[in-house]
Amino acid sequence: MKNYLALARVSSEEQEHGFSLDIQEDALREWAAKNNAAIAKMYRVAETAHKSEKRKTFHEMLDYARKNKERVHGLLFYKVDRAARNMKDWIDLVDLRDKHGIEIVCITEPFDETPAGKLNSNMLAAISQFYSDQLSIRTAEGVERRVRTGLFSGRAHYGYKNYRENGRGLIRINPEQTDNVRRIFELYAYHQHSLDSLVTALQDEGRIYSEKYPDFVRSKLYTILTDRSYIGEIKYRGQCVEGKHEHIIDFATFDRVQVLLGNKSHHRHQSVYGGGLIVCGHCGRPVLCETKYKRGREYQYYRCTNYNKGDHPRERTTGIELDKQMLALFDKLKFEDKKVLQWLQRVIRAKAKTEVADNTAYLHDINRKMGQINKDRDALLTLRMHGEIESDTYAQKDGELRNLLKRLTLQMEGQAQQKTEIGDTAMKVLELSQRLKQKWVTADIAQKRVILEIVCLNLTFKDASLDISVRKPFDVIVEGLNLKIGAEERT
Repeated sequence: MKNYLALARVSSEEQEHGFSLDIQEDALREWAAKNNAAIAKMYRVAETAHKSEKRKTFHEMLDYARKNKERVHGLLFYKVDRAARNMKDWIDLVDLRDKHGIEIVCITEPFDETPAGKLNSNMLAAISQFYSDQLSIRTAEGVERRVRTGLFSGRAHYGYKNYRENGRGLIRINPEQTDNVRRIFELYAYHQHSLDSLVTALQDEGRIYSEKYPDFVRSKLYTILTDRSYIGEIKYRGQCVEGKHEHIIDFATFDRVQVLLGNKSHHRHQSVYGGGLIVCGHCGRPVLCETKYKRGREYQYYRCTNYNKGDHPRERTTGIELDKQMLALFDKLKFEDKKVLQWLQRVIRAKAKTEVADNTAYLHDINRKMGQINKDRDALLTLRMHGEIESDTYAQKDGELRNLLKRLTLQMEGQAQQKTEIGDTAMKVLELSQRLKQKWVTADIAQKRVILEIVCLNLTFKDASLDISVRKPFDVIVEGLNLKIGAEERT
């Protein structure tokens, strides 16, 4: 008998729709029973858990498998996206399989160890990564929409407190802490204090940070003195937006404090490509934006943080030049020729069809099993009607068949949904790619940064230009265009 480690993973939303950890565990145990296998350990991961906790559970399973590779024959999952939410986790699983011969089994998405089987499983893992990325994007977009309307997101900063009004999470002044904030700014701005002497001054006045952490320390004071929420702003993705919450500090006092702190670059991320979006192709350091003023006009230049160090290449360029490169990419993603667009639509549909074709036989098998269960229920009812079995026996057997039917229905719905979503998502991405240039031209700085994060996986600055790695699935569009061009050149 083979021994397996099993993992069930679920989000709170999935649980609400019946896709619970218990259902997954039942299905995993049922598979083990039918295949003469034993589940040595069952791991459970709720997606509502902290990220570090989820990673810990996953790696505990891998570590246990490595240490017990002579006794553990395989890892058991409900489907590929339960096994890994990202490609890194999937690579770790594949590495475990290749190095130690530990089998990976996804009971609703079976695949073999042939090259085609490995390709299919890798594609399913990539799709799982894509959906996870899309969820992150949607979450970020929700936060951004909230911030763009001037509403604070997340836990209130020191001096404010969270509350709810008409179903919306808002912040308002916390009177006890607000007095401390105003006093901190006053002492530093107008009484010639350093951060160290400010700590002493606050102690002498008998002020405390909070009941749990009474002492003011340098790091807390610096955080307070540089927090733009006190002047009514909200900082998000390196940009500042005017908030609807009440400000605590006036602009003049805040600006004076920034000068005294030597914080001359507190607006440094008011740029499209700043804030760590681009890395240097020579040294890997972030590319920063510097602002120059000539004849009353503002000019933005981008360069590596090591620009002035040693023999590092002294390369820089303007935001205008980077914009030109991005617009060129968006032009590449857009097709004016309807025939080319139609051809690419066929390519994407065919690719999506290939990715889910392997589950067709599995769906047929589920249909067959469900049909047999319904026949068994009819036969059972006939026996009961003729008095050939007792009511208790009938209720028990019929209950077992109904539970099995529910599990198969769940599997059927999951497979059918996946089959639909792959094609739909691919076509939505294609539609978005055709409007990117238009969106870019009308977008503000924050919106442009979101577009960059959605489309671009990596942005590398070298030879005064961008090397752009396109994020999945936009790379499929670029690949499709290259294939089309290559075919035309050969004819």
